[in-house]
Amino acid sequence: MGVVVLIFIAALVLVAALARGPVSLTYFAPYIEQMLAAQYPDYELSFSDIGLEWNGRDKNLVVAVDNLEVSEENRRVASIPDVTVVFSGEALLRARIAPAELEFTGLRIRLNRDTSGAVKLGYVNAILRDGAQSPPAEETEAAETATRNGFLEILQELSREPDPERLTGYLERLEVYDSSVFIEDEILERFWRVTGADVFVWREEHGLRGQASGAIKIGNETVSLVALGDYDRELKRTEIDGQFSDLPLPLVGAQAPELEMLKGVDLSLSGHVNLDLDETFRFETMGFDLRANDGMIDLPDLYHEPLPVESLFVAGEVTGDFSEVRLDTIEAKTLGATMEMTGTDEIAEVGTGLTLDGSLANLQ
Repeated sequence: MGVVVLIFIAALVLVAALARGPVSLTYFAPYIEQMLAAQYPDYELSFSDIGLEWNGRDKNLVVAVDNLEVSEENRRVASIPDVTVVFSGEALLRARIAPAELEFTGLRIRLNRDTSGAVKLGYVNAILRDGAQSPPAEETEAAETATRNGFLEILQELSREPDPERLTGYLERLEVYDSSVFIEDEILERFWRVTGADVFVWREEHGLRGQASGAIKIGNETVSLVALGDYDRELKRTEIDGQFSDLPLPLVGAQAPELEMLKGVDLSLSGHVNLDLDETFRFETMGFDLRANDGMIDLPDLYHEPLPVESLFVAGEVTGDFSEVRLDTIEAKTLGATMEMTGTDEIAEVGTGLTLDGSLANLQ
């Protein structure tokens, strides 16, 4: 009974301390580093501060680590400013310290698709305050490389078969909250920014699954995005299903000269896009299905007067270099008629070449 009372009192003291804020564990840092060094001799881990805090989002205790650096064979492989850790209960029962979940907040991630179609992941350092001096280019490049490699290493470890002898052998879940993603496409010569991004990646038997959500600004409008991902460990393929809603087509038409004809299509689209990526994150085609409700199409080359549209459905594929759009299905209701068509749209530097074939019945 005395042991139970002591545990209860200790729990009350801990709760009272956490109510005032994070509880510093810096005093125990040398012992923690010694334990990690003994369990994982191939790695060198260091951090500037460590503390215990209550995670109100997930309703559990987490360990917050500042300026975590991980080195392997005297080579820095990860440099992460802030991370919270949930340790594995299974590992603790085996007298080991290993993370089960990692959580990051406020990251600034850069995705770049180069002219060859390869997708690269990078990290954007925090914006400097007014008057602050930028660090030397060599330091910036080294920090970005270490941070990028750190996240890639974590994702790579998650995608492997669990190995209890590795530092991330018990890692099951990765969470990123309230972050920004900067997307640069050198093929399309376009740049987008996704804000308020939340990303979740978790380990499954066949590989990985993930979910991401955020908002992307196109012109003066903000469009909500949701993406689901599935990585197959054996095939080394990644499937992504993206969803969006209320995307105004005139805004899309203002993004590129090749899409200028969309300025005359006063419709807001919702729909899906799906990608099948190889191990270098290249894709041959991108499938899509799009829907729109009431609107107006004002394309004099198509019809001499603006056409009111009751509904529209379009499905097809886009080539990886965005040189051709195949329209497998076009269904539209307008002026009491139903329009059914298929077609292709070839996009070149000199312009677009749209070819349509179909039927139009009961036009009033």
